[in-house]
Amino acid sequence: MIVAEGRLKGVFKGFRNRNTIFEFSEGPRWRQAKYKYRFHIAIMPRARVVERAGAHFLYVEGIEEPIEVRIAPRRKRSSERHARQSAAESDHPPIVEDR
Repeated sequence: MIVAEGRLKGVFKGFRNRNTIFEFSEGPRWRQAKYKYRFHIAIMPRARVVERAGAHFLYVEGIEEPIEVRIAPRRKRSSERHARQSAAESDHPPIVEDR
């Protein structure tokens, strides 16, 4: 069953390691599940994620063999991180040294 389909964002540089993220222009982000190196350059290639036997596989145009992927959490926006950091800092009074 096809779970996601469309174009990957930006420049696709192939498969690398478990930290490699693949993001569709409209849709979820996927993280490579296992180490597998395959160099391939493409700009916004067509791709699809297919669920098979309880696992998800990313197929990218121009590459014959798919790679197993897992859903990756969305990145927090910098404004959200800044708001969280400011709130955390306001809970702690500044340190004042005695002289």
